Amino acid sequence: MSFKKGFIISAVLVVLILTGAIVSMLQQYTDHTVLETVDIGDAGASKNEDFEENVLRYTNDGAFFTDDSGNLIWNVTYEMDAPAFSRAGDYFVIYDKGGTAVVLMDRAGKVSSLQTLMPVVKATVSENGILAVLLQQDTTGYVKLYDKRGQDVASGEFHAKNNGFPIEIGISRDGKLLAVSLLQIIDGAVNTNINFYDFGERGKSAIDNLVASFSYSNMVVPDIHFFLKDRMIAFGDTEFMIYDITGKPVVDEEMFLQGEVKAVFYNDNNFGTVTGETDEEGNYKNMMTIYSKTGRRRFEREINIPYKEVKLLSNNEIFATDGNEALLFSAFGVRRFDQKFDGTIYEMFPRKGGRRYVVVKSSGMESIRLEKQ
Repeated sequence: MSFKKGFIISAVLVVLILTGAIVSMLQQYTDHTVLETVDIGDAGASKNEDFEENVLRYTNDGAFFTDDSGNLIWNVTYEMDAPAFSRAGDYFVIYDKGGTAVVLMDRAGKVSSLQTLMPVVKATVSENGILAVLLQQDTTGYVKLYDKRGQDVASGEFHAKNNGFPIEIGISRDGKLLAVSLLQIIDGAVNTNINFYDFGERGKSAIDNLVASFSYSNMVVPDIHFFLKDRMIAFGDTEFMIYDITGKPVVDEEMFLQGEVKAVFYNDNNFGTVTGETDEEGNYKNMMTIYSKTGRRRFEREINIPYKEVKLLSNNEIFATDGNEALLFSAFGVRRFDQKFDGTIYEMFPRKGGRRYVVVKSSGMESIRLEKQ
């Protein structure tokens, strides 16, 4: 076979695969077939995450990693009152919000654990297992970095009367850049500083590793998210700021919001909002808008159910539910699926094939295939 002929065949195969993927995302379904049902006990007493094409279920007593058929791969025990979850790449952390327990895990199970001396506000992790932990004691906030073995890497403290009180942190995928949202109240006005600390080469010559700082008046920034490698977003209550972090952090895009922001959600590639808006006829609507990580608007759709959860899935579809009805929108904004289920719906995870999903319900965990009536 000549090189030219082989190249043409390969190109045709790529086009066919891409065409098939696009056609699949444009398909709409109105029914489903249950392929398997698994009893997982009281699903409402646990939280569930999609991880490595399997299901991570965590409770106050421990984490359980199973396949879609409920077969246990591993489990890790701990004691927490309010377990919370954060993930980057192959690592994830479960921590006791308001408590002192932090457990780092990966696809093989427990990596390390630590007990803090002060209550944990938030913990997050990088793709190489660096932990960033925000702690609080009275009017002082502390941020500590740990390696994946649980050893101290760096730390700092923030006093409310000086540079503001830390309410949110984020760490870059390589574990070198730390972002901190600091809340300041000056003469009754609420302001926010977003500080960037670099623990790589760039930060060695900077005082306290501080390489960039941005101030925002009359705004609270309670949520920060690092996308893959080159962007970070800060969600404020009146605007969103996207930063280019390929070099020294700079503001790449500012997005001023209209309407009441009711929810923000994101994955590694995109982010979305739900805003409450009133149309020209006076009707109140929940409008969902999806953006790329650079701030480009992809599409806007109405969510016509009193949703309890909206999230971006690993395949860039959007899942929304009010507890009984499940909505799925494709990455192009096509309303792929809309159906009511028996029992309460908690989660919906995509699986390979384009039509297969795992649905976590009050009655158990179901593997389903979407169908057309």
